[in-house]
Amino acid sequence: DPAHGATPQPVGGHAVPFGHQDAARAHPVAAAKDQLGCRTLQRLFDVPWEAPEVQDAYAQLFPALPELMADAYGNFLVQKLLDVAPDAARLEMTRLVAPHLAAIAVTPHGTFAAQKLVDSLR
Repeated sequence: DPAHGATPQPVGGHAVPFGHQDAARAHPVAAAKDQLGCRTLQRLFDVPWEAPEVQDAYAQLFPALPELMADAYGNFLVQKLLDVAPDAARLEMTRLVAPHLAAIAVTPHGTFAAQKLVDSLR
């Protein structure tokens, strides 16, 4: 579905589907909006938070979190981030998203990510 970034992204001159880790890591925001890419990224965040590949992906995804929270697939990745991120990162995410929370919460997919964000606050 091209509306959700499902079009394979060029990697090394070849179109590679987002199920391929290199493509998902090279274009994490676009991959997060793709069903297979989102799943690939969720698996990436199963490794320790301090891992360089996790930190790189998080840094690229961070500015897009409000947008991803309202996305059909991206909201699942944001929920995963909220599950695995340390307290400091969750607070950082909350500060970024807070001004957009009402708009996110009224979207069909954002409501789940918004609830997860609220639940993650300790």
